Amino acid sequence: MSRVLVLSLLTLLLTALAGAISVAAGWSSLPIVPGVILCAYAAMVDPPIEGVVTAAAIGLVVDAMTGSSLGLNVLALVAVLVASRAFTGWVTSPRGLPAALFVGGFSAAHAFLSLLLLFLFQRRAGFGFLSILWVAGANALVSVALIPLLQRLLVTLRLEERDETLQERLAGKGHT
Repeated sequence: MSRVLVLSLLTLLLTALAGAISVAAGWSSLPIVPGVILCAYAAMVDPPIEGVVTAAAIGLVVDAMTGSSLGLNVLALVAVLVASRAFTGWVTSPRGLPAALFVGGFSAAHAFLSLLLLFLFQRRAGFGFLSILWVAGANALVSVALIPLLQRLLVTLRLEERDETLQERLAGKGHT
């Protein structure tokens, strides 16, 4: 099983779980987008091409699960992942404060771009900046607990080495 498939299936399961929790609690929705957290993780640890493929697959799952226009989250996640490559250098580990801040920034950029695309192409009346900050903060907080669990799962499935950095992963695949 590939990392892209595992992350896509986890996006499906975690999005369904977030929806079930919000229904059980009586809320309209949770400000958490699990697919964005998983895509931010891929941006931090995957090589560029594998990260883009992961972002496209996760975006497709998010589009299907949320009922948004097909391709909206695919485009937004791929664009944010590509732009975020400039900032992955200061994230030395997918755990800790720099990683949580990276996930928050990644989430804010994704939310902004998604709303911008909806505003431009579907002529939505509103553009909520407060909701962008709310989602970014919630995703950053959830990532602190979710990313270590994700790493353990990927290590268990032998899709990732324990505490292997991006440079070590790239060197092991013959890339430099």
